[in-house]
Amino acid sequence: MTCSLCCVINKMDQARTPNSGGCCNFPVSRTSWAPFNLFACCGVGILIYMALVDLIAVDFTTKRFRSSLSLQAGSYISLLAGCAVMAVIGIWA
Repeated sequence: MTCSLCCVINKMDQARTPNSGGCCNFPVSRTSWAPFNLFACCGVGILIYMALVDLIAVDFTTKRFRSSLSLQAGSYISLLAGCAVMAVIGIWA
């Protein structure tokens, strides 16, 4: 991962050939950069989503959580507030 990131940052504006001794498997042609990055971002997004679902599911499936209406309300409100804040940050960024 670090190697790919170094190649992207250090060689963004340099035209490379397949035998140029590059440090990663980043696409050689500039037209293939967009699909490559799109699929990479989608893959990372899916991994982050799955990790967050696994973390949240543990808290939301306990007996203590299911038996307390105030805990459920507070948790759902906090979850939705966090989603809203992340959406605002995403729009701003």
